[in-house]
Amino acid sequence: MSANKRKLVNMDKHKLVAVFFTICMGLFVAVSVHGGNNKQEDISNSIGNVQDNIQIQESIQKEMEEELKRLEEYKDDLVEYMNELNKTYQKVQDEIISLDVRISEKNEQIKEIQDTLDKQNIELDDQYRDMKLRIQYLYENGELDYAMAFLSSGSLSEILNKVEYISSLVEYDRQMMDKYMETIATIEFIMADLVEEQLELELLKEEQNVKAAELIALMDEASVNIKDKSEQINQAESEALKKEEEIQSMYEYLEYLEEIESSIIEQSIQESISESIRQSEEESSRLAAGENIEETTTKKVVSDYVVQEGDLEKLAALIYCEASVEPYEGKLAVGTVVMNRIKSRSFPNTLDGVLTQPYQFSPVSVSGRYYIVLANKKYSKSCIKAAEEILYDGVRTGNWHFFRTVKSAINTGKIESHPEGVIIGDHFFY
Repeated sequence: MSANKRKLVNMDKHKLVAVFFTICMGLFVAVSVHGGNNKQEDISNSIGNVQDNIQIQESIQKEMEEELKRLEEYKDDLVEYMNELNKTYQKVQDEIISLDVRISEKNEQIKEIQDTLDKQNIELDDQYRDMKLRIQYLYENGELDYAMAFLSSGSLSEILNKVEYISSLVEYDRQMMDKYMETIATIEFIMADLVEEQLELELLKEEQNVKAAELIALMDEASVNIKDKSEQINQAESEALKKEEEIQSMYEYLEYLEEIESSIIEQSIQESISESIRQSEEESSRLAAGENIEETTTKKVVSDYVVQEGDLEKLAALIYCEASVEPYEGKLAVGTVVMNRIKSRSFPNTLDGVLTQPYQFSPVSVSGRYYIVLANKKYSKSCIKAAEEILYDGVRTGNWHFFRTVKSAINTGKIESHPEGVIIGDHFFY
């Protein structure tokens, strides 16, 4: 073959290779994006979990707000009730003051009547004493003896005058005595009425005092209830604020995950394009130099599980979340539980299916910490190594399907019910 013909053939071959790798580049981009979808799917699952959690927390927040509203309404009712008690108490106090005034006035009236009665008694005593003195005087002078008056008188007219005089004195004394006695009786009757009215006023005052004491007790009770409700409201407001901050943090985390998802998609496309171009250039160089080297980069797998792209990172992230501070044997044991579940008919037959099964691995289905570690590649080298031994070397350290902390295993009786179980570090595997 001539040199020109050989050169033409080589040029045609290079063009063919260029066209071939242009097509392959497009296929590689599609495959790379599809492979990158595992990470994207993880982030999408995380986003879905966060959105579900936000919905749950917002429902809880709504219940907290309704409870807070109910407490505030109850407190308002108590305050209104307290105000009514205060009004009633004020009326009772006004009534007590009025009764005190009336009792004081009644006491003054009784005092005045008593003074009048005392004065009448004194006048009665004076009248009685004067009458006795007059009688004594008449008796000592013999004027009370009508016979002596008759014999000692000079004429009939003198006798009649003496008799009339004595009779008038006796009648006067009798009238005065009757008048004083009648006045005293009237005063005593008035005094009795006043005393009775005073007793009635005292009873009314006592009733009002009892009512006031009852109102004070009710107000004290209402005050305690208002204070209690105020404390409950403060606590509810604090919890509502924390819940609002928690939800806000979730929204920020959701935004962060969405940015990561967008970045992963963009990065995956860019990496795929760059890798396709690089491989195309390398292959063109090898073909141009007459090289045809076949390379194999697939790692040998001795286990019966077909490792999928991203499985290594996912298992390493779970091992990190569950056993980052545990000994290496504990890390292998966590990976063993995952692989035993994949092999069991009682669990999903894929790594993703086992890890995302509800309420099985709390960092995945409860706290979401697994997704953060996976997205940021925070797993340690020892966790990667343990995951590699489990996935690629087929290492299995037991037949366990479950594990929990030793404390939890003791509290739930798992250690007693599973004597075949093994304690490794702070975990009980069974």
